[in-house]
Amino acid sequence: MASNAKNTKYVIRTTHFFYGPREEKGLFHDFYDGGMDPLTFDTREEAQEYVERLESGVYYLKNNESSRPNYKVVTIASLPKSLKELV
Repeated sequence: MASNAKNTKYVIRTTHFFYGPREEKGLFHDFYDGGMDPLTFDTREEAQEYVERLESGVYYLKNNESSRPNYKVVTIASLPKSLKELV
């Protein structure tokens, strides 16, 4: 099935790194704004600008986290089923 570019939405996929080693993959939520749902963006450019702000700002490590997370802009359609259900 071909995707319609007009209906394409983007999210920020995160990978958190922990000592052990262990990784956690998920979607970015803006908990500080009270958001419980992953942020969605209408364009890849909007999402990438948000990632750039995240990467340039202060980041506080989670308990046992070894470094900042990686952020990747992806389409909702490209997500695995387990993450797609969160959007």
